[in-house]
Amino acid sequence: MESVGMKFEHAKWLFIAGLIAGVIGNFTFEYDYGATFLLSNAVWLAGVYYLAEWYRSRDIFKNSLYSFIVSLIYMYVIYADFLKEFAEVRELEKKGVLDIAVALGLATDPLLLYLGFLILSWPFLVVSSYFLRRAFRRLGEVGGVGAFNTAAKLIWIGAWISVIFVGYFIIMVGYIFSLIGAFGLKQPQKQATDQSPPPPGNAGFEIVVS
Repeated sequence: MESVGMKFEHAKWLFIAGLIAGVIGNFTFEYDYGATFLLSNAVWLAGVYYLAEWYRSRDIFKNSLYSFIVSLIYMYVIYADFLKEFAEVRELEKKGVLDIAVALGLATDPLLLYLGFLILSWPFLVVSSYFLRRAFRRLGEVGGVGAFNTAAKLIWIGAWISVIFVGYFIIMVGYIFSLIGAFGLKQPQKQATDQSPPPPGNAGFEIVVS
């Protein structure tokens, strides 16, 4: 009995640790070029995978994985390029020649650069949030934790209005609710006397279309 509980708790704490590190990774990307982001998501996905096994709901992991793949494109193709160009703009600002460079077409105005980033990143953020919303809603359903439903709504709404700064703030609040929900996850009652979680591919898995 104890070993089963520890296995479930281990999966839950992997999930929690990944969520926390993932939030930190969004702020450190400029300095570690996504190392924290990648590591946190690896830990988070491992936790999601085992939680999905315990709850016999493979779609939790599948949707989380799809969300990660889309966010990976967003972070390394769009966000990384934005940081590179923005660093060049700051160098020109330090040299006091930014206005001249912009006038000559050698540099992009910072405001236009930021607006371009928002426009390009928006579709990826919405798609990634769509899959994460499905994963959190299902996790909230099978885990009996309403905070995940709130997190799913906030992240989804925040993604849609991410073209303005308040959207990112709403997404962060959504992640806080997902953390609250993670701490409230309980080991499935039907599995409490099992010696191990169900194997992948168990007939009890199902796909839920939201």
